[in-house]
Amino acid sequence: MKHINDYLKKAEIDKILDAAKVYNYRDWLIIRVLWRSGMRASELLGITRAAVEWGDNVVNVINGKGGKERR
Repeated sequence: MKHINDYLKKAEIDKILDAAKVYNYRDWLIIRVLWRSGMRASELLGITRAAVEWGDNVVNVINGKGGKERR
């Protein structure tokens, strides 16, 4: 498995999330999904309600990089 560098410390990410949550819940959710999942912004834009498995906290990316599907 490829090693992924962490560029921000958890405390720094928490500050960003706290600031976003104060101003706009939507922005907080976008940042959190991108951070937790590692998905690309273009993949986030393609998410539909049908792609989200609410009970399992899973998002199915249908048109990912290279046309691949992933969870």
